[in-house]
Amino acid sequence: MNYRRIYTVNAVCTTGKGDILLTVFCVTFGCKGNCYETECMKKSFAESGFTVSENITGSDVIVINSCTVTSSSDKKVRQTLRKLRNENPYSLIVL
Repeated sequence: MNYRRIYTVNAVCTTGKGDILLTVFCVTFGCKGNCYETECMKKSFAESGFTVSENITGSDVIVINSCTVTSSSDKKVRQTLRKLRNENPYSLIVL
C-alpha cells in the first residue's frame, strides 16, 4: 500500500513569523505487520519534511495505526484515542 497518497498535511506551516516544521508522533496497535507499516509511514513522513518524534509532547500530528480483531483491542484503541484527544487538544489526530 502506498501511504504517500493518503497524506494531506503539509510538513511546513507558514505563519506570520516564518515557517514552522511540523512534528509527527506514531502509535501502533496490532501485529508485527502494523509495526512494519508504522515504520514505513515514519520514513515517508521524514522524506516529506516532517520531524518524526519519539515523544508525544508537542507533536502537531499524531498517527494511530490500528488493526483490531477483538472487542477488547477495539476498546483499548478507543480509550487511547480519547486520552490523546484530551491531552493534545491542538494536535491533528489521524486514526
